[in-house]
Amino acid sequence: MRLGVNEAVELSLGELQNTPSISYFNSIVLSLNKVQKGSLFVAKDHTLIPKALELGAYGILYAGEYPLSDRDVAWIKLKDIEHSLNHLFKFCLLNERVVGALLSSIELEIASKIMVSGFVWCLKESLEDLFIIEGCKIAFFDKLEWLHLFYKQERLKEDLKEDLKESHLSVLNQSFFCSTLVYEKQEYEFKMPCIFLEPLKRVIQLCEKLQIEFDLNLLGKKEYPLDHCKPFFVNKNLEIAPYGATARVIVAEASKELFEMMLQKALETLSWGKIVVFCRKNSAAFFKKTNPYFYATQNNLKEQLKNLAFNFAFIYGISSHHLESLLNPPFFKKTPTLW
Repeated sequence: MRLGVNEAVELSLGELQNTPSISYFNSIVLSLNKVQKGSLFVAKDHTLIPKALELGAYGILYAGEYPLSDRDVAWIKLKDIEHSLNHLFKFCLLNERVVGALLSSIELEIASKIMVSGFVWCLKESLEDLFIIEGCKIAFFDKLEWLHLFYKQERLKEDLKEDLKESHLSVLNQSFFCSTLVYEKQEYEFKMPCIFLEPLKRVIQLCEKLQIEFDLNLLGKKEYPLDHCKPFFVNKNLEIAPYGATARVIVAEASKELFEMMLQKALETLSWGKIVVFCRKNSAAFFKKTNPYFYATQNNLKEQLKNLAFNFAFIYGISSHHLESLLNPPFFKKTPTLW
């Protein structure tokens, strides 16, 4: 993008504090590590300004008081940074006619794994990438407060019953931890909990509607494609086994929303096995109907897992990465799959 100094002052509702030698900016950035020559740096933290100038920033957006150390660059003073950014970003996105699509966090993660269209971006932390690199026509994100900034807005529908009648997607086989789908006459196997099938369907539906190219092989070929609710199949010594190779499964999740969704589905469909639930004491009220076991430390959790008989253990409060570090390294004995 290219933004003139006077235009930036007007759109940010700011006041130009000097007469700079530069006349335009190449990008708007909020993160110091993304500053490059020609950037307009949003200085929420004044201590970062010297480094931003050193990296080549052409302008500084700031609130409060700060000495104008380099008068060749543009110093734009704001009354309220957040309000100014909102106004500035909205104009830029409307001007570029970028379509904004609001997804849930898990839908956004799924979309980021399967999309191959270069004009669609998944924004997970900040909008600033839209003002650094050109080429985005559709932005996917999970923050409701961003939606009104966009030229055209899309939301995923929760109820897909009517839409799926016309969809090319069908479920061929489904178990709790693995599903086989058919899309456009091609078969795909996904090694992930079945609670993610509906979010996947919604993402596919949105991609079809907006004519976004995607590749389901990118989701199906990986051992486990997502960062949430990853199941670990283990033996009695808590050694990690190949996916589907044992009748003991441990799953950890830090998101309360996803954990509750997964646990509810497990209680409905896995009643043939022994289910145990772990949480910290301060979370006990959420899961009291399941008579949860409490853990104070990860070592304490590991000891309980060793001593308990179970088929399925669901742990609330830690991530899949933490659980993996807790378990013992994989064993490599070939075992026939149970799933």
